[in-house]
Amino acid sequence: LVAGIKSELGRVYMAQGKYEEAMREMRLVMHMLAANKGETHPMTADAMDQVGLVLQAQGRHNAAVEIHLHALARREVRFGVDSAEAAMSLLNLASAKEGEGQHFEAMSLRQRCVEVTRTYWPEGHPEIAQALIGMAASNKKQYHFATARKELHEAYQILVNLHGNTHPQVAVVLGLLATVAEEEGDFDACILLHQQSLSIKTQRFGKKHYALATTLVNMARVREKLHDDDTAVELRLSALEITKASLGEEHAQVAVMLNNIAVLEARRNNYARASELVQQAVAIDELVFGPKHPQVAADLNTLATLAFHCGEKHLSRQLYERAFHIRRHSLGDDHERTKASKKNLDLVLSQIEADDALD
Repeated sequence: LVAGIKSELGRVYMAQGKYEEAMREMRLVMHMLAANKGETHPMTADAMDQVGLVLQAQGRHNAAVEIHLHALARREVRFGVDSAEAAMSLLNLASAKEGEGQHFEAMSLRQRCVEVTRTYWPEGHPEIAQALIGMAASNKKQYHFATARKELHEAYQILVNLHGNTHPQVAVVLGLLATVAEEEGDFDACILLHQQSLSIKTQRFGKKHYALATTLVNMARVREKLHDDDTAVELRLSALEITKASLGEEHAQVAVMLNNIAVLEARRNNYARASELVQQAVAIDELVFGPKHPQVAADLNTLATLAFHCGEKHLSRQLYERAFHIRRHSLGDDHERTKASKKNLDLVLSQIEADDALD
């Protein structure tokens, strides 16, 4: 009972973007289940995978790979290598491998997952559709667009046969097909597929459900590629309001959206408005991650760039310095982002020195 409550609390923290708190609860659940149920119990493997998913959310993909491997080994011993339970861990492991940039290895894992799923479940089972969706994602990352589209169409047909053509999972597949069309540069098809997905979600959930936010953001990205920034801003603002209402105004995803809108505003030369949005993102990320987190440094770096464009070079220097010290402390001197911060700081310092020399 305690493990169940702790596990649910961990999921709540995950949904809120509070990853440290989620990790604390999930690790506790994992140790409790290992002690009470045994190292090879299915619930222990489930808890391991949950810890792995939190690690992925934190960007700690190497650690996630290790723990997903442990979960996979336990499931294979308990249920067999061709079991549905093993397939679950294969998907999680593939996701972590992608986070490491090991896309070829991730594709192999997803292919194995498809094979296991087809062996275990009858033709037309929803688990096969989910495995195909994962495989399509890997193929898209490898630029195998025709293969990805074929896999998504098969998944689409399975889900339509099972649930009808207005089911939310059907909307998800339509959205994924849209991203394939986007990668191929077929923006007309992409927009049409996103509109179909949005229509299904609106019909099923209403106009204010969080499920709509992802589609709106994807539609905005396409409009940006078409240089229709005005429409893109409107779409992203709509997604922002839905996200605030659904997740709360101090959620990490809200900060991500604020930063993305700021980029668009800067592209339209609205630097003051962009700075205002990034400042809001900084406040949220400091609250969610703490003031010395790399994400805060990324926000400060953006804010410093905007300050420089506004002619506030001394403010820019201060912000670049803060970003540099955070990255140096959290990532180390040799990390590429730390080096990038040092380069930015040196550039603005040289500009200030040049201005002082002219005076």
